[in-house]
Amino acid sequence: MNTIVAVVAAAAVFPTLASAQTGTACTNVNNDKLTGQCQGSDGTTINFDLSCLQPPKAKGSLPYFSQELDDSGDSSDYFYYLSLFGLPDKAFGKCNLPADQAAGNTATQAAKDGTACYALGTKTSGSWTYNDATLGAASISIQYSTDTRSVQVDIICDESAATPVYSATGEDPQQPGNYNLQLTSMYACKDKAGTKTCEAPSAGKSAGGKGGTVFVGLFFGLSAGYWGIGFIYLAFVKKAEGNDRILNYTFLSTVPGLVKDGIRFVTSCGKASGGTYESV
Repeated sequence: MNTIVAVVAAAAVFPTLASAQTGTACTNVNNDKLTGQCQGSDGTTINFDLSCLQPPKAKGSLPYFSQELDDSGDSSDYFYYLSLFGLPDKAFGKCNLPADQAAGNTATQAAKDGTACYALGTKTSGSWTYNDATLGAASISIQYSTDTRSVQVDIICDESAATPVYSATGEDPQQPGNYNLQLTSMYACKDKAGTKTCEAPSAGKSAGGKGGTVFVGLFFGLSAGYWGIGFIYLAFVKKAEGNDRILNYTFLSTVPGLVKDGIRFVTSCGKASGGTYESV
């Protein structure tokens, strides 16, 4: 009886975390790279890579998940922000954390009117568990915490969810200070583990820049091939000599002069002498 009383008393002092983790603890977890080794119910080891769990990249999109949770009949609705990579250290969305709490967070809660913002969990505190033995979909749960709050992020397996789906459950009314957020993704599925096909977040790069680089490369590559093959053909097949071995030599020989004239015209614009074409 004394043992039972002691357990109950301990539970009252140390309440369990929201939606307490169930399953097998994962090992070799790297919260920066979002990788970990988890064990399935059949004893197999699964190497998960969750670095693809990010919002879709699109013009104007946010680098983190955001959702407003509407508590019916409660005027103090909250926004919940999540990024397994780490949220911005400065103000974002409705969230403006104190300077000593702003760095290293994965999840935050902010009042709808922006009057309050709370850190729910830091990236370095993440502990992973894996559960594929219960009814329904397999899931990876990551528990994050701060000194005063904690949040459990449940990542539910859905092989059709190439783009993660985010939903916020909010605070557990039975356990104040404990929160639950959820992502649904194919990357929490055993068959998709280790098959990373998404692009890592990039800063300052765009598809347009890549396309321009490819175009320039193709232009110079094809040009070199055109004149190179032409030179070989004229020299060894046509037995041409000297400048006759160069394709379009007459035209090419005029290019430097044309460029020089163009530069001279541009630099002389607005000056007293020159700057206009001769009338015809």
